[in-house]
Amino acid sequence: MMRKLLLGLISIAALGLMPFSSCVISAQDDETFIQGKWRLVGEFPKDKSGRSRVWFLEWTFADGKFLQTGYPPIKQEGKYRIVKRDEDKLTLELYEQKGTFGTKDRQIEIVIDKKNKRLKIMKQEGFSRVE
Repeated sequence: MMRKLLLGLISIAALGLMPFSSCVISAQDDETFIQGKWRLVGEFPKDKSGRSRVWFLEWTFADGKFLQTGYPPIKQEGKYRIVKRDEDKLTLELYEQKGTFGTKDRQIEIVIDKKNKRLKIMKQEGFSRVE
């Protein structure tokens, strides 16, 4: 009888923890998905002579480290950690930084679109993975 009660309690506990374990697995899947280099390219409005210039922004995420580069020239690098996860959205804290934007810790939001293999980083939509 005691054994049945114990097995029942273990089953209830395991079922109760399942939603949490799927959140952890999902967060790990999302972090795995963002690993690598992501690029967004655009064009500045045409100048008076009718010429336009191209700009780009790249984010690289690799095992807790990040690198942000772009043109016009920017470079920011440091470490990141996930501080919040909501469905297809990650909030990263960037810390131990140096570069164009200084050393102050900050947070960025990444929306993940696995179906189209795209990221939206800091409200800039359309980052695609660089192969």
